[in-house]
Amino acid sequence: MVRDEGEAEVSEFGFTEAERSLQAQVRDFTNKEIRPKTKDLCTSQSLPYEIGLRLGEMGYLGMVVPEEYGGQGLDSFALGIVVEELAKGHLSVAERCIAPNAMYIMLSAADPDKIKDYYPAVARGEHLITTAITEPNCGTDPAAMAMTAVKDGDHYILNGEKVPITWAKQDYVKTIMTLAKTDPTQRARGVSAFVVPADVTGLTISDVPMMGWRANTSALLTFQDVHVPVQNLVGKEGQGFSTGMGLLTHNRILLGLMALGNARAVLDETINYVKQRSAFGKPIAKYEAISFKIAEDVSFLEMNRNFCYHALRMKDTGLDIAKESSICKWTAAKLGVKIVRDCMTMHGWFGYCEESLIPYRLADALGFEFADGTAEAQKMILTNSILGREYLPYTR
Repeated sequence: MVRDEGEAEVSEFGFTEAERSLQAQVRDFTNKEIRPKTKDLCTSQSLPYEIGLRLGEMGYLGMVVPEEYGGQGLDSFALGIVVEELAKGHLSVAERCIAPNAMYIMLSAADPDKIKDYYPAVARGEHLITTAITEPNCGTDPAAMAMTAVKDGDHYILNGEKVPITWAKQDYVKTIMTLAKTDPTQRARGVSAFVVPADVTGLTISDVPMMGWRANTSALLTFQDVHVPVQNLVGKEGQGFSTGMGLLTHNRILLGLMALGNARAVLDETINYVKQRSAFGKPIAKYEAISFKIAEDVSFLEMNRNFCYHALRMKDTGLDIAKESSICKWTAAKLGVKIVRDCMTMHGWFGYCEESLIPYRLADALGFEFADGTAEAQKMILTNSILGREYLPYTR
């Protein structure tokens, strides 16, 4: 049983002693170094470079990266622990850890040679790498992307747009892994992946302000005759779709834990608040309208959280997690919004004013409902798994 003062009890069934120790370490780091900065991060238009360096020093940017590349060589379950605890401080800090770890998993599987030269700098926080998949008219159906990559001698020429791309507007982003059509006559089989330097000629990065997720930054990427060497192709032509989808499958579980970590932070604060706030001569926690709502929220949060960790255990044992990943993503995102909204109403007017962190937490929670795929997209994946591909709406 792990419990900090002011936090609801969390039963850590299935955690090893090392995992409990990691959880305690990340929680301590979050409480001391991130939570004092949470309000500033909620309104900031970027994540300070120094925070990335500190995450690198702690080893959080290279949880699944082998030691030979500057990482810790741990598993996705350990990464999940880091992400959940950091999200209680601020989601941008947790997301900063997802990007390099998930990218390593993707690149090492698709093209190991792409990581040798620069990944130690990624794990240290010196080199920020991000992914560009979504387009203005292509989100849920990435196989329909319009961006092209035409081979011309020893280069590919990239043209198209990607939006909204997380991290791309950070001053210190150095590499973008993007998907483009090398064969426009095909759908998924015509998509390829490329590693593109952020300062390459022909690439324009424009700010796209968001309601939440502000410190992460979001951007519109415009590729106009961008030349990249053929060596920048990740894997082989036509493998980009499976590469990108593999990345999303892994990320969706971690995003689920991020959404729950964000909600847990607000819920813990609210539990303290309702014990202290009085109405009609007694703490409002004594009223079942309050206490039962908290009981329900804690119940569903714990069930969802445990399933997310179950899915990560499955991944670490090599099992297919496509179904579990989608379940984690859409349910955690929906629950995260509900919990933060419940907490806002329990705080009354104070929960709605800018002095409180809850409005910022709610704006962030809403972003999880479409990041890396909407609930509807996840349900289509589940339909494919449960009923069969012939029952998907886009099949004949």
